[in-house]
Amino acid sequence: MTSKIKILLFFFLIISGLLSAQDNAEIVKIKKEIAALFQKAGKSNLQNVLTYKINGKIGFVDAVTNKKLLNPTSNLQDVTLFKPNMKGLYKKLYNFEISGDTFNINVEKLTNEELFPSIRGMQSERETIEVIDSKGGFKGFTVDVNGKLTSYSNLYYDKVSPFLFEGKYYAMATKQTGPDEYFGGIIDTDGVPLPHFNFIHKCLTLINYENDDIWFTEGLCRGLKGSFISFKGKVKFKDELVGSTNYSNNIFEYNHNHSDDWEVNGILDVYNMEWVMKPQTAIKIQGLGYTSKKQLDESKLEERPNANVYFLVEEGKKEYFMDFKMKKYLPVK
Repeated sequence: MTSKIKILLFFFLIISGLLSAQDNAEIVKIKKEIAALFQKAGKSNLQNVLTYKINGKIGFVDAVTNKKLLNPTSNLQDVTLFKPNMKGLYKKLYNFEISGDTFNINVEKLTNEELFPSIRGMQSERETIEVIDSKGGFKGFTVDVNGKLTSYSNLYYDKVSPFLFEGKYYAMATKQTGPDEYFGGIIDTDGVPLPHFNFIHKCLTLINYENDDIWFTEGLCRGLKGSFISFKGKVKFKDELVGSTNYSNNIFEYNHNHSDDWEVNGILDVYNMEWVMKPQTAIKIQGLGYTSKKQLDESKLEERPNANVYFLVEEGKKEYFMDFKMKKYLPVK
């Protein structure tokens, strides 16, 4: 190695060390700033810290006392509740995570790729499902040993959705009955429809298994109201549902049931098929949230007792949480 290269390498190491020290000092400074936001919060139970917004700025409120913990600030974005950790974005440049147990704060500066994400297309795996012409008499469907669909008749619009009930396979299927008209039904493997599911329902969706029955929703499309209907023909909440019950953001089998324009909002206990709040227009609900002392699986009903569940409300230029007892978590003046 020549003397010139050694000198260049020496200066490179010095500059790298200075930049690294500068980055570390910056992170330490940001951690202190974030910690200062929680000066009034009880560190022993950070699950009492709820967020609220005024004019797009985020503040904190104590869920027990309703006292203001933090004046709304524009330095915070995309902040979660403590479940058990809080995550968010600080000054639009730093991702942070705060432990709800130890109050340890982790901060990472966003990379250029995170600040300016690229758009990449995604490729899906090709499915090897056969569509069989019904002219040969085939009107049903077949599944493999694992219950996965392998073929279906071209009588149906798009592929059918098999399910197992009482040791026998059935499938939800859709038929096109006219221009832009589609009705759903339930068929057996031979294509014979159940009498009360003989392609008379729109937008049929499976939502819930019981020990001796299966429940579906029907009618929830194009702004129409829908109902629960069971495999055995029971009906519940006739034309009361205003939106899908299968949203990916359901938590612990609770559903924010809202119309397409979000003007009509309710909260549905999907598992028990009961209203927590019937669809109404007075309270504008934006979604569901919760706090917890430990990491929970939001898809599991049995986790409910471990969570404090809330719903987010928009009121003019304010956003705040309410609980199922209709308590409003907005700081008292």
